[in-house]
Amino acid sequence: MKWEKTPPAMPSEERRTLLKTVGVAVGATGLSGTGAVLARENRDDEDGGGGDEDDSGGSDGVTGWSMYRGDVGRTGSMDDGGPVPHATTDWSMGVGGAMRVNTRAYIAEPVLADGTLYLAAATATGTYDSDGFVAAYDPETGDELWKQSDVPAPQTPAVSDGALYFATHPPGNTTAVEKGGLYALDADDGTILWSRDDHLEWADPLLADGRLNTAYGRFSSDSGTVALDPETGETVWENSDVDADEVCYADGTLFARTGTALNASDGSVKWERSLGSLEAVRGGLVYGTRLRDAKPGYRVSAWATSDGTERWSQKIDINSDEYSITNLAVGNGTVFVQTHYDHPDLDADDVQTLYAFDAETGEREWTFESLASMYGDPAVADGTVYLGGRYAPESESDPTPADYRAFVYAIDADSGEERWNYVMDRRQDAGTPVVSDGKVYVPTFEADSTYAQDTESALFVLESTDDRPDADHRIANDEPGAQDEPPKACIEASPDPRECDVSAGEEITLDGSCSTDSLSSQFVYEWDTDADGEYDEHGETVVVTVPSCGSLKVTLEISDSNGNSDAESIVISAN
Repeated sequence: MKWEKTPPAMPSEERRTLLKTVGVAVGATGLSGTGAVLARENRDDEDGGGGDEDDSGGSDGVTGWSMYRGDVGRTGSMDDGGPVPHATTDWSMGVGGAMRVNTRAYIAEPVLADGTLYLAAATATGTYDSDGFVAAYDPETGDELWKQSDVPAPQTPAVSDGALYFATHPPGNTTAVEKGGLYALDADDGTILWSRDDHLEWADPLLADGRLNTAYGRFSSDSGTVALDPETGETVWENSDVDADEVCYADGTLFARTGTALNASDGSVKWERSLGSLEAVRGGLVYGTRLRDAKPGYRVSAWATSDGTERWSQKIDINSDEYSITNLAVGNGTVFVQTHYDHPDLDADDVQTLYAFDAETGEREWTFESLASMYGDPAVADGTVYLGGRYAPESESDPTPADYRAFVYAIDADSGEERWNYVMDRRQDAGTPVVSDGKVYVPTFEADSTYAQDTESALFVLESTDDRPDADHRIANDEPGAQDEPPKACIEASPDPRECDVSAGEEITLDGSCSTDSLSSQFVYEWDTDADGEYDEHGETVVVTVPSCGSLKVTLEISDSNGNSDAESIVISAN
């Protein structure tokens, strides 16, 4: 194993003085071979050395969904709440470029940090092309604040301490590339602060403990993991034996997605797991997914951050090897992952499934299934899981790409029950939803596109409404040709007072999961457990106590996403 550490960077004030003295005309070889190019004499802000820490281990001087997958732990989770009880469009706009090409060929998530919305988009991707822009907007109105177009196709920025950092997307033929690499912009006006072009392929960067952490050359012979000075782009340390297409961070440790844990202070290896995929980290565990030994299928696993000991591993069975799996989201004490199929056959029940596993034990808590296609990664916010994808109306028995419309699901993170869904006025696909200050920011894209110049993304901003969306803006839970008949509520009791003797004070479990309808919908379950006419419990099951005298009437009402409902009651008494 080989790793090198450069001398510590000079204090920020001394560095600023030096930069003012030498000016900005510093070439790519003028910073000890780092390939950094300075484009500004001075930074007006101080170093973000070790700002407030979050549950994932700490991010410097920033709030909100501030980087790829939201935070330094890549958890896809945040505390902000989204629209309730339903969603509607607040505003939308054409982006002027592509925020995603095909399913995963090129991806850029919206970023919301310190009261500003940042979007990265590609205007050209392909064998020889890599062009795009990064722009800042008012998140309440969509008004453009600034735009920097003099960059190759940018990936999701990381915002910290008044600056944006992002990797670019190199074209397929990297020998033809004249510009690319890693960039830093001023967050106030989009000015290019520095760039590195010594490597073309960089991982999405993250800011932690005052350093910019990333990796380079994942798919080339020249690869490594590095920590940079975020103000100058100079290398602080470099480990050329550890490559990674992504990195995540917690508590002084940098985790390479390829299975290696590094000491974030100097790049030395702490531990390695050859079959690991260290994807997201939270609460002392690092999580990942990988293909199972016997295809088709995947495994979701958790390892201790301290020494790499495997804590749990669960398998996910899929119908065929044509299914894919999303990035993980970790929040609400749960690990979420979505399987998806690019072109589901509605007649063949090609369901897409969201899985929820207990983050500590790995126990499967619930699954949520849909015939709609989910492409974006799950995002967790304030007890709700958000999914983006595309939906073909039930009237289209053989849908084409033009028939699909972008939509978002909101799923209760505790129960797996649907809270709402919303179909947008865009014949595209929804990517990863990002939640901020009660709203959901949803990028759309063309799933069947090959190059960025062939499509243009739109951004939809959803807000709360008390009104349930009309039929054109919600998913109907049906299959082609099926009739949407009312559901039938059902209660099973254990022990069942209708079949055996029960005593006063004895607990009885009531289960409504036997409820059905013609379309096998996902239901909302509401229980009146004290016969007062008000629903006081939610979920598939409730536990009630046999009264000491008299009887107790318990009522279950179920409702589906189309507004159909049914009720059933059971009378409980000692006998």
